[in-house]
Amino acid sequence: MADLVVTDETIMAAKLAMEAKGYNYTGAGGKKSLAAVIKRNPVFLAAAINGVQRLTTSDADAIANTLGLSAQQKAEYNRHPRRKFSALPNDPFNYRLIEVIANYGDPVREIVNELFNDFTLPGSGDSGRGGDGIMSAIDFSYHVFRRTEGNQIPETILQEADPKMNNRCTILMDGKWLNFKAF
Repeated sequence: MADLVVTDETIMAAKLAMEAKGYNYTGAGGKKSLAAVIKRNPVFLAAAINGVQRLTTSDADAIANTLGLSAQQKAEYNRHPRRKFSALPNDPFNYRLIEVIANYGDPVREIVNELFNDFTLPGSGDSGRGGDGIMSAIDFSYHVFRRTEGNQIPETILQEADPKMNNRCTILMDGKWLNFKAF
């Protein structure tokens, strides 16, 4: 029995349809924003198009209608996601994200422990164990911003590029704090 996931063929069909119809996820480069049409975060939508997030039926309908996908392709986007991890990615951008975690993971972990040291779950009676937890990757959002050095995170994903300034890529991860439970 074949895996009931979004197939590589459907992912490629969606990406080719986006290109043919003048869409990308964000609206950058004068293209139309698929995320704005679907009313979803561009990172979530890109993950869904790539088969690692599950779309609601109405979101799958909207994508299929917008891109002209078949009924079979639409049905695939409402299936359970295929989440995978390659320990040694070949893509330089993915490698750099792993490098950031490798270099800064432990220092960030120490800072998070400090920041959440006084946190206890309400009504848990679990005082004194704050800071011992993780950031959820389920109750989670991910935002990517383009900005110019010296500017704050913009209200929108795109900020006008200034050729005289250093352009910056800002990645914001926002996850619910989950204390480890004593048992």
